[in-house]
Amino acid sequence: ELAERLRGLVVFAECRFFGASLPFGNASFAPTADRVGLLSVEQMLADYGALIGSLRDEYGWEAPLVTFGGSLAGTLAARPSASSM
Repeated sequence: ELAERLRGLVVFAECRFFGASLPFGNASFAPTADRVGLLSVEQMLADYGALIGSLRDEYGWEAPLVTFGGSLAGTLAARPSASSM
């Protein structure tokens, strides 16, 4: 409701390896060294950065970005980006 009034966009992103997001199918949870890095907070932030960049390109979106969340999403929302350090 608020996003609509402010002409904003609400996006709920699902982390890899959660729900239907299984990049390697049923083998996504195989304990192999080449996949461990895909489960990191840094990788999730990189995924979100790619998603935001794609949305900005697709919609010509140049407005400020606001993030929020609870639990893990709150941790990711509060984590400073490399560009803001």
